[in-house]
Amino acid sequence: MTHDTETGGDSELVDLFTKAQADSRKGAEIGKALLGARLSD
Repeated sequence: MTHDTETGGDSELVDLFTKAQADSRKGAEIGKALLGARLSD
């Protein structure tokens, strides 16, 4: 997220970027768990 978005007061964009970042992290965690399970077999 850019500093301009945060300071520009566009809360919709801030919310969008925040949710996208959280979803990306969640996907990465799920992927790590699945890969780890397959590698440990």
